[in-house]
Amino acid sequence: MNQQQLTSVLAEFAHTLVTDYPVHAILEHLVQRVPEVLPVTGAGVVLAEGATLQFAAASDDALLRVEGLQRRCGEGPGLDAYRTGRPVLVPDLAADDRFARFAAAATAAGFAAVVSFPMRWQGEQIGALDLYGDAPLELGGAEFGAAQVLADVAAAYVVNARTHERISASAAEHEHRSLHDPLTGLANRALLLDRLDRALLLAERSATAAGVLFVDLDGFKAVNDVHGHHVGDLLLVAVADRLRELLRPGDTLARLGGDEFVVVCEGLSGADEMAGVARRVATAFERPFRVEGRAVEVGASIGVAVAGADERSPEDLLREADRAMYVAKRNPSLVPGRAAAALAAGHHRTSLESELAAAVADGALRVVYQPVVDLATGRWAGAEALVRWQQRRGGAVAAAEVVAAAERAGLIVPMGAWVLARACADVRSVAGLPGAPRGVAVNVSPTQLSHPAFPELVEDVLRRTGTPPGDLCLEIGTPWSGAAPSRAAARAAQRLREAGVHIAVDGFADRHRAFGAGRDVDVDVVKIPRTFVRDLGCEPVGEAVVASILHQGRRIDARVVAEGVETAEQLERLHALGCREAQGYLLGRPRALSQLRTALAAGSG
Repeated sequence: MNQQQLTSVLAEFAHTLVTDYPVHAILEHLVQRVPEVLPVTGAGVVLAEGATLQFAAASDDALLRVEGLQRRCGEGPGLDAYRTGRPVLVPDLAADDRFARFAAAATAAGFAAVVSFPMRWQGEQIGALDLYGDAPLELGGAEFGAAQVLADVAAAYVVNARTHERISASAAEHEHRSLHDPLTGLANRALLLDRLDRALLLAERSATAAGVLFVDLDGFKAVNDVHGHHVGDLLLVAVADRLRELLRPGDTLARLGGDEFVVVCEGLSGADEMAGVARRVATAFERPFRVEGRAVEVGASIGVAVAGADERSPEDLLREADRAMYVAKRNPSLVPGRAAAALAAGHHRTSLESELAAAVADGALRVVYQPVVDLATGRWAGAEALVRWQQRRGGAVAAAEVVAAAERAGLIVPMGAWVLARACADVRSVAGLPGAPRGVAVNVSPTQLSHPAFPELVEDVLRRTGTPPGDLCLEIGTPWSGAAPSRAAARAAQRLREAGVHIAVDGFADRHRAFGAGRDVDVDVVKIPRTFVRDLGCEPVGEAVVASILHQGRRIDARVVAEGVETAEQLERLHALGCREAQGYLLGRPRALSQLRTALAAGSG
């Protein structure tokens, strides 16, 4: 084996160390490559699984059977290499009496020699790499050393991959817990709104309807008072199980907390079909529930709201169903739900979008800036630009609702362009003040990124405001917060990054997760979502996820910024985990440009 061949194989391993390939896939690749670069017939790998050694990979079917013999016979060179941590050489199986049963079986399978190398990691053995020959085998010094290097590098990969799998499993568990009610296992409010948003998009695209059914139990407090909260909890589980049986496969059943349940239906033909769902749910409460051997009776008040193509706010539709439920609770003789409730939501939405269009045209929106703080110095490392809108009569509108209304009204591109230009100009205007932020981050949606003129728009803003490309960071929506960007969006992001603009994503520092398979976009900044920061100090899984994001950020040489820091304990844990930058109300609330300028001039930015 020459040095170039070894370097090639090691380079392949170095690549796999930063991928998500499963253990078995890379080991299969290893055992296929070894016979190409060493004078052996085949290779196999056995790994420690708890207290036992298990077959993991083999270069061909014959070796697959022979590798399994070591475990069945309880002897073999691979077992010895694993137990002792030293290579075991059997250059001629026919002349060696250390592993009689194994040698007989291996010889019968056509093999004449085997050399086993321990797979070592930080002083421990995690398995063995077995090299087989169909003739007596003698490895030269360079070949012997190369084989041990391959075994040790493979061990490092296995440990890395297993750690990644554990972290991924923890993250998946955390995500499941963050989206499901712990008592019933049903969707919680966050997942419910996501499913309702999907149902409304389907209604818009397919000329169907989406419906929400809001269920509030009647007499539940009496059950808790008479039978105790334990029975009350079991009753909620029984209600959830019964409702599941009545719904269509595509429907979503959620528990919002207490004794409130919600059903989301998509692809409806209209209000009549949703009324049929309401009738089926009502029948669920016509017979008692069995809880710990006793019959427990409970009723329900049900409200319904239905939306067509012109109804696209999940929060509004849920609110209308809730109101209809209270109408039903006050008037038990009414059929659950009323068309007037859904119609009112439609009028509200049309008004909101019309006012937003006027606000964009009149320049009535404003931008505020939240500090991104260098945790080592306490100074501004940057700022995030946030859009704010104060309606003339309706008061402040939540940022998420502003963006959603802009998307619906087709205003997101011009509104986003205005925010981008305002943010760049504002931050440039304070650049000469001591402690001024080094740059500004602006949120952009997949819709903006997918616009064919978006890269030219950004480049024009940078030229007009005199902003260096490296002072602008575009924070791009990811699967943590919505649908993955399109291929056009990914191409635009990569083009802007190549021009010097920084790219930020939420969640794991994995460009494939951020933009979708086959949409490679290098990222400069990874944001730790407030969902995970919130759990620091109270949820071990949350801490593991934050640590994983920090690790993966370092792996791709990206800055990592924690969002939503609100308590001293969260800040302390981020310090301990090695996070260098963060933002949140504890570190600084969003402030207008005038407030930012005053703070910087006073030396308190």
